[in-house]
Formats: sequence, C-alpha cells, structure tokens
Amino acid sequence: MKVFQGVILAAAGLVLASCTTTGGQGQGEAASIAGNVPPNYRGAVVENLRQSLKDPYSVRSAEISQPKIGFAGLLRGGNVPVVCAKFNARNSFGAYTGVEEHVFVFKGGRIFDSYSGMNAACGDAAYAPFPELERAPG
Repeated sequence: MKVFQGVILAAAGLVLASCTTTGGQGQGEAASIAGNVPPNYRGAVVENLRQSLKDPYSVRSAEISQPKIGFAGLLRGGNVPVVCAKFNARNSFGAYTGVEEHVFVFKGGRIFDSYSGMNAACGDAAYAPFPELERAPG
C-alpha cells in the first residue's frame, strides 16, 4: 500500500511540475522554439490546414500567434513549442462553424501534431492577422 501511495505522490509531483511557468520566455524556451519551429512556420500552418480543411477557400477571420511554449497535454510532451491559430471556416455541410482555436505542436522543424478543442496551450497567446490562410489555394 505504501508503494502505491509513493507512486501516486510521484505522479502528482510530475503533473504539478509541468504546470509551472517562469513568467516570461527564458533562454531554454527560446532555444526550444528556435530548434523546433522553422522560420516559415506560417507557411507550414497554411499547408497543414489546406490539406485538412473541408473548404480551404472559405477561411475568414484568420489570426495566428507567434511561436511560444504551451502546455499541449502530457501525451504530446507537456510544455512544448506551439503556434496557435484561430479562424472561421465551412464544414462538410457548407455552414460556417464559428471562430475556432487550433494548436500546432512543432517538433524537429515540422508540425508534429495539431488539434482543436483542448486549448490550454493558447491561453495567453497574442494573435495577429493571418491573411495568408484566408487566401490559401485549395
């Protein structure tokens, strides 16, 4: 029983440690971003969405963040380099879905994973207009 309690305490400690922040972008965070997010990250996001959206011509109200360290979940590596984007696009029925936030996890200079829904990674992201996505060819 004591071994089980020790395992639970160790796991809880790891989870809490992954939630700490430094209050700013430190040297380790900057190096992690530089080593994993390519300079053309905006183009990589456009290409990813061009291939995954039902109607890439329909995108409007698009915005994107600068690369940052964000918590993408334990299965995606915890605090990792991410780029956040939000936009409104049509679904398979041809209706606009409303502005949704999407997270792009970068690893090794490319998009490792992307998702929407659980967006703790984008909580403090500062967004700027993203016209490249609005005129992305299908």
